Amino acid sequence: MPGGMRGVVLTVRFMLELAMLTAFVAWGVHVGEGVWGIRLAIEFVLFGAATLALAAADQPALAVIFAVLAVVTSLMNAAVPAPPRSRPS
Repeated sequence: MPGGMRGVVLTVRFMLELAMLTAFVAWGVHVGEGVWGIRLAIEFVLFGAATLALAAADQPALAVIFAVLAVVTSLMNAAVPAPPRSRPS
């Protein structure tokens, strides 16, 4: 594949990855608080994969920082109650 084409493919791939995360956010907002187990499993897989990717990229300090921040913010998110939501009629 020519170099310029590879850049286009990688750019589209990155945009698809961002869209995937956006889809998970939209799903989470749609279903609300009733699917914590599934949501936590998805977070565990995604944050765990990112942590392993940093470690594999020979960035152990960043991997540890990322993992700690992921765990701390997940715990904080679970501890703080969500504001009441009104659903459109």
